[in-house]
Amino acid sequence: MNYSWLTSLIASQRYKEQRKALRDRPIRTETFNIFLDNQSPTIFNALIKCLQLVMYVPIYTEKIICKSSGSDLSHIDTSDNSKYYNLKNYSDKVIITDARQLGQFPASVAYLISAVGNTSIDIYAITYEYEAGQTLLFPAMPAKLTSLKKVFESTKLSTYELTFDEFVEEAAPL
Repeated sequence: MNYSWLTSLIASQRYKEQRKALRDRPIRTETFNIFLDNQSPTIFNALIKCLQLVMYVPIYTEKIICKSSGSDLSHIDTSDNSKYYNLKNYSDKVIITDARQLGQFPASVAYLISAVGNTSIDIYAITYEYEAGQTLLFPAMPAKLTSLKKVFESTKLSTYELTFDEFVEEAAPL
């Protein structure tokens, strides 16, 4: 995960330069590798189709383990999430998936109400069967797939590097 401030240089009459941020928060970029075998052209074709489309991307570095069981929960007890920067500051949605099916579709997206304390979160209830220790939650980032590069290729396995840039809606000029 990379964070960048869009900045500009401003020169004064005395030829001193200052760098000023153009945004009030950093723009996030996430890069990771996926491994595809020769039998998974469907996933590759889905990635090509999604190029430049806005989608929700999980922030894998902030994996939250669910400690609640039940269905259609709105209050979820979780593992310690006190050090999760994106969850606490920027994410308004979470991606919910089962650890046994990680990386498979469908995963569910839920609106985050708040990260209550350090060991629970509140979400708007969705239809989902939660199982303690198996259900994983990830903060979601709206992003566009901006780069898809083949890094390594063998006879049975290919490695692709995916880069997602955060999508930020620009306000209309007044």
